[in-house]
Amino acid sequence: MTRAKVIIGGLVALHALILLAGFAAPYDPTTQTRTLPFAPPVRVHVFDASGRFHVTPFIYALVSDASGATYTEDTSAQFPLRLLTHGAPYALFPGVTSDIHLFGVDAPGRIVLFGTDGYGRDVFSRVLYGARISITAGLLATLCALLVGTALGTLAGFCDGIVDRIVMRAADVFMAVPWLYLLFAVRAALPLHLDTRAAFLMLVAVLGIVG
Repeated sequence: MTRAKVIIGGLVALHALILLAGFAAPYDPTTQTRTLPFAPPVRVHVFDASGRFHVTPFIYALVSDASGATYTEDTSAQFPLRLLTHGAPYALFPGVTSDIHLFGVDAPGRIVLFGTDGYGRDVFSRVLYGARISITAGLLATLCALLVGTALGTLAGFCDGIVDRIVMRAADVFMAVPWLYLLFAVRAALPLHLDTRAAFLMLVAVLGIVG
């Protein structure tokens, strides 16, 4: 029972972290630092280069070589890890904006826990924001499937006769058509100027309905 509580508590904490992605992420997921492409995850220290212990954890800035292929730590300057720092503004909830982040370091230091991508964007921040979109899409697909299935099932059971047969045959067609072609058709019907995230959520909703 204790193990189940730990698992449930961990899942709740993980989903809360994802829900508050703007607060938990140290940087905006689209912010680029072209001087740090494919940087490795930064190491958090409590002992400095001379072996002295520090109560406040800190990081060293990453410096690339001339080719940009490898990175080393610049031990000449320390950047203490700070909690509840100010940073890039974000939407905490619809209509509520903030610039308070859970953790961070002073510039020019960058705390990249998962490293950076080819454009120098923080992978940890991008994972949190991407997970929020994925969870939203899954919940949307489940909700659409539940609503449409309940409505059509109630209609078929209440009306019976020809309505029941039409609903059942339409469901058979949806089950028989390969999902890939159906998604292509839906995307072709959507406006070209539609935002990528909105198009993704709509396609996932269609998958939830036909699935």
